[in-house]
Amino acid sequence: MARHVGFLTLSTHFLSIPLHLLLGTAMPISHRRTELAGEFTAAEKILVLIGEMGSFTGPMGVSELARATSITKSTVHRLLITLLEAGVVHRVESGYALAAGTIWTRPGRLRYGQLVKVVKPFLLELYESTGRAAYLSVATEQGVLVLDSVHSHAYSRIALCTASVVPPHCTASGKVLLAFDTDLRRRFLRSGNLNALTRFTITDADRLRLELHAARSRGLAFDRQEHILGVCGAAAPLLRSNGRPLGAIALADRARDFSPREEVELRRVALAAGRAVSLGQP
Repeated sequence: MARHVGFLTLSTHFLSIPLHLLLGTAMPISHRRTELAGEFTAAEKILVLIGEMGSFTGPMGVSELARATSITKSTVHRLLITLLEAGVVHRVESGYALAAGTIWTRPGRLRYGQLVKVVKPFLLELYESTGRAAYLSVATEQGVLVLDSVHSHAYSRIALCTASVVPPHCTASGKVLLAFDTDLRRRFLRSGNLNALTRFTITDADRLRLELHAARSRGLAFDRQEHILGVCGAAAPLLRSNGRPLGAIALADRARDFSPREEVELRRVALAAGRAVSLGQP
């Protein structure tokens, strides 16, 4: 469950944190640097850190967060350990990122609640037919936002390590959205934000372009341990009637290949879900 504060969506993990720090402000919080960071309470500093991480499209290191927030490195490190133990952030090779339970982003133009309601049965169908975790994601200004998922108890620990907003170049869903959305692809490649989350993340723009071209040709994109070590994914676009993507449906599991049957099933379900959603589109 989440509570809306202005244009922010705040996880119930932090409903007890004072909110006066953010009222009337806009993200990123680093725009409000202050020399009074030492006077903030621990709760307020946690809020500042989460806001800064939520405004960034990739993982952030201790030094980077300290510079952006004017909080000392030792305090940033101590608070990150607290957030890590609480499951609010997860550790990646190049820093820390928000975990799935903490959705902190500007609401998009899509009616996310309605989209989830329409697509949920298709996620369930995909999970039941493949036995793998199924995800629904959309593109936002900050990155790729995970809206919904269906998975087994055995996958819960991995799901908690999945950031709610991730850079598009390191996940199957993000790649397939980049492949089918020319404007999104152009903006992202121009930004040059090809940060590495694992040693397998593609950080070369030319190599990424080739992979996106292949993804568009086959109608599927793949993540080969590029977001989380030991986890692979495959995604198909959720297309509007005009051919533009409004989201992506993905399968994820521990590192192993997806069978041709699963790839066909993923394309079929994504196509059917796109048609169902398009029926309700203006």
